[in-house]
Amino acid sequence: MKLNLKKHWEAQSITDRHIVTPKADKKWHNRLLNNLDNYTLNYINKSKIKTVLDWGCGGGLLSKQLKKDFHVSSVDISEDSLNNCIKYASPDYYQLVPIDINTFKWGGGNIDFVHCHALVWHFPTLEYFQKVINIWDKLSPNYIAFNTKPTKDNYREVENYSRDFLSALRLNDNFVIDLLDKKQYKVINQEKVTTGKTVQTYFVFGKK
Repeated sequence: MKLNLKKHWEAQSITDRHIVTPKADKKWHNRLLNNLDNYTLNYINKSKIKTVLDWGCGGGLLSKQLKKDFHVSSVDISEDSLNNCIKYASPDYYQLVPIDINTFKWGGGNIDFVHCHALVWHFPTLEYFQKVINIWDKLSPNYIAFNTKPTKDNYREVENYSRDFLSALRLNDNFVIDLLDKKQYKVINQEKVTTGKTVQTYFVFGKK
């Protein structure tokens, strides 16, 4: 059966979709906000940024934080998540990601910075990730930032997405750098972070 990402994510818990609620773990909130500063925003030139695209915004925690300094556009494949983001963060523009990523057409304005947090490892395949990178590349931002779960091989995909979606795609750090290099983006910062038992690599890329 063909994977329906929209249907899959609409069925997930509010925790897995990062929906912000009054009962949400404040330590979790603070950790994500601190990581945004420490591993991303500290390595970009804010004077070169007016607009940010928060790809995979979830409930809007980071969209709202980014809106303190920039005009923010938020997108997500889950309509419920996007609606929660709209309510919580009031992005300047918002758009649903279609089930078929090949049909995605950007409806917003110019983007200076693409931000994608805790999402790449939820992509079903390397091919899907490459198609998303192509979308970002067409927007021609000054910066692209995202985090991954690393692996020793170039990449690793899971066989059963519905069961293993929390770590569906793992990527080798150097492999990621090569992918972005082909799009004329150089790595500005690359930092390994361990949260619990989970190792992540935070990347910030700048346009060459």
